[in-house]
Amino acid sequence: MTSETSKPPSRWSYAPELPIAPAPFLRRPFNLKAIGAHLLRTWRPHSTRVIMLITAIVVWRWFSPSLEDAQSFSLGWMLSIWVRNVVLVLFAAGVPHLWLYVWKRQGDQLRYDSRPLGKNKRLFLFNDQVKDNMFLSLVPATIIGTLWESLAWWAYANGIAPQISFTSNPIWFVAFVALLPVWSIAYFSVGHWLLHRGPAYTYVHSWHHKNVNVGPWSGLAMHPGEHVVLYGDVLLFLLVP
Repeated sequence: MTSETSKPPSRWSYAPELPIAPAPFLRRPFNLKAIGAHLLRTWRPHSTRVIMLITAIVVWRWFSPSLEDAQSFSLGWMLSIWVRNVVLVLFAAGVPHLWLYVWKRQGDQLRYDSRPLGKNKRLFLFNDQVKDNMFLSLVPATIIGTLWESLAWWAYANGIAPQISFTSNPIWFVAFVALLPVWSIAYFSVGHWLLHRGPAYTYVHSWHHKNVNVGPWSGLAMHPGEHVVLYGDVLLFLLVP
């Protein structure tokens, strides 16, 4: 009699606990206690949000142009943002790809689809999923993201977008940072819903769904038009403060 552990792994090797519930602030009726607990979990010291916040502080302090330079659009300071963004994407997607797919340190554990990433498939640019995903992530994604960010820097530098600092307004500063996940999910959800409608899906969002078997490089592997929507969440900083 064969034990369960000796069975060969199935193609679909992992499934999360179901059903997947939406975040508390997307449920009705509102439950303030559940929303507060969710926000606390979101900002745990080892969470992705905290890592992103620390990265943002480091980028702001040491790897961003001065507001004086950003008062007028210039290739110099905009190019420095682009180089920094390329390095960030290389690290964020490249290191997990090396760990999981080149060095295979985790095997197939927690993979949704245990098949190799696509090769010799005309569906992808260069007939290769990894090359397709890397190109879309490192070229249009970083260029469009840099243009949105440059617009924000220019707006800050010229007083078009107001700034809130911890020193000048600590209460609103902390509240704004704590609520960023709410905005992020709400903005993404609306944009993603619209991208699944009619021609927007057929001609734009379908590029992203070529990646049925996803890897670390698949997150930003999408049509440049979708990059415009994705990085447009910077508009929050131009309006809300």
